[in-house]
Amino acid sequence: MASVIVVAAWSSAGFNTLLYLTGLEGVSNDVREAARIDGATSWQVFWHIEGPLISPTFFFITITTALFVNNDIFGVINILTRGGPYSSTTNVIYYLYERGFKFFQAGEASALAMMIVVVYLAITWLQFRFSERKVHYGG
Repeated sequence: MASVIVVAAWSSAGFNTLLYLTGLEGVSNDVREAARIDGATSWQVFWHIEGPLISPTFFFITITTALFVNNDIFGVINILTRGGPYSSTTNVIYYLYERGFKFFQAGEASALAMMIVVVYLAITWLQFRFSERKVHYGG
């Protein structure tokens, strides 16, 4: 399971890093300069200026990562282990794939898919409910 986690984390790290860098590029240099003139250290500029200004990017990354983590891991599991020895690396998406396409149990696979949709909707709702208050849109 450790190898599956490492490969999946490595595969998503590049996209997330690109999004963070793009968010940081969107912060105006004038804001940074004004903070430095006022005597802010580099850490204070990041924590109090850049952090709140890239909070929409952070919010987007947390939602998309939470939603697509199982889908990203599916490909890694399918290629590396095929569910692993004694199903040790099977996750819910791979289990859904096995039920629907390997064992042709469409009813069980459909019910599981609906449960996954409900769980994803609940996770997304919780993230919007508790994180959106901390998102500051620059203007």
